Amino acid sequence: MNKLKQIILIIIVLAITGGMSYWGITSKKATGLHTVSGTELELSRVINSGPIVILTYWHSTCPACKEQIAELAFVQMMFDSMFMQSGQLTGYVMGINVGDSDSEVKSYWMNINPLKYHTLAGGTLPTIATPTTEVYINGELVKQFIGLTKYDKFVQIIQSIVEEQ
Repeated sequence: MNKLKQIILIIIVLAITGGMSYWGITSKKATGLHTVSGTELELSRVINSGPIVILTYWHSTCPACKEQIAELAFVQMMFDSMFMQSGQLTGYVMGINVGDSDSEVKSYWMNINPLKYHTLAGGTLPTIATPTTEVYINGELVKQFIGLTKYDKFVQIIQSIVEEQ
């Protein structure tokens, strides 16, 4: 098998198994979102509700998503610490489930991420795979990550944003 065919096969496998993310579709196209308690929420309100907003798209059968959720829990703790020190909202993390039932989302979320950050359910975003994470600054998309992204990368981005302001 030549090199190109091997690369294409790897991309297909990653997409099917959840090791790779969507292809150019932003969260602004997500519809049907609601909290796990059932309250409908427009994504534009979420995106525009803080200086820094990090959205992560996840699915309960995605191994990389579970790792991403843990990494972002640390990011949320960093945001909380910054708020405690300055008294100003710096940012927050929001999960968006794609593809699971509401009961699956609630059960799964409470088992792996109790009270670190919130998630929305009911996403109908046409993704190819998860996790996908987006960073918004004052409502504008500035960074998209495909696949698992580690805590250190988010810290670098957040520090550079805070220093610029």
